[in-house]
Amino acid sequence: MNFLAHIYLSGSDSQLMVGNFIADWVKGSRLDSYPAGIRKGIVLHRQIDALTDKHQDFKKTKALFAQSHGRYAGIITDIVYDHFLSCNWYKYSNFDKTTFIRRACVYIDCYKYLFPKELLKVLPAMVYNDWLNSYGSFYGLERVLRRMSARTSMPEMTPLAIIILKENYKSIEQQFTNVFDDLIKEFLNLKVH
Repeated sequence: MNFLAHIYLSGSDSQLMVGNFIADWVKGSRLDSYPAGIRKGIVLHRQIDALTDKHQDFKKTKALFAQSHGRYAGIITDIVYDHFLSCNWYKYSNFDKTTFIRRACVYIDCYKYLFPKELLKVLPAMVYNDWLNSYGSFYGLERVLRRMSARTSMPEMTPLAIIILKENYKSIEQQFTNVFDDLIKEFLNLKVH
């Protein structure tokens, strides 16, 4: 799961949401400098990732991208899963997606003084490019994947990832649904969506 799913699975708790958002940039066990709610969000993020990585349906989706994208197949799967959450938002939330994302961005902005330096470098571009809202379209997915390639060692093979997604769209969507339903059962205690 990528940013949109992690934020969604935080419920309505602002610190949990922020911790869940920043967790990829918090290395190891360096949690002591964060407030308790943010620490809890970082731990939640790691638990979500652990369950997702073990899930058979996630492994099936990842395998579709593995031959062409190697070790980046998991990252691409995470991003593609946010696409399906964005496209099927109405199934999972009573709140308007844009309103939900705006609220999350306000929480993120309130706590950015605590963020790791690496995150602070990419955060302005994430906000400017409306990254969380962009997952819902192929154009948005392409932009996210291209930016990821530009700032990491991931090879620029975005067109191939989109072709794989389009050719396997229905099966990947079902795999996402199976994984996300299990994550909701496991982690989402607060039904304020």
